[in-house]
Amino acid sequence: MYIQLSSKTKANSSNDAYGITARLMYKFLKKNNCLQKYVENVLEQRPSSYHPITNRYIKTKDILQLIKDNKCSIDYSFTWGHTPQGHKYWNQLNEKLESYIFQYRLF
Repeated sequence: MYIQLSSKTKANSSNDAYGITARLMYKFLKKNNCLQKYVENVLEQRPSSYHPITNRYIKTKDILQLIKDNKCSIDYSFTWGHTPQGHKYWNQLNEKLESYIFQYRLF
């Protein structure tokens, strides 16, 4: 599966803890060059959950909602072992993300 992410990088969302955390995770995934892989894996493994996202061009606000729906965590998003990147890749990123978000102590 290949999708095209919006070229607009401004990550706006609500200012509650999940909205802020979703923006942090979005920025983290983008900074670590894995936003595209993350979105593709979620859509591949949970297609019925994101039926409205049917085209191959996804806006930032839709990605933020997808992140919030998955509890602002890589851990809850999809089965790592069933991805082209594998379990080790996503596990390392998940640990790095948790440390990154913990700095902000939102939860």
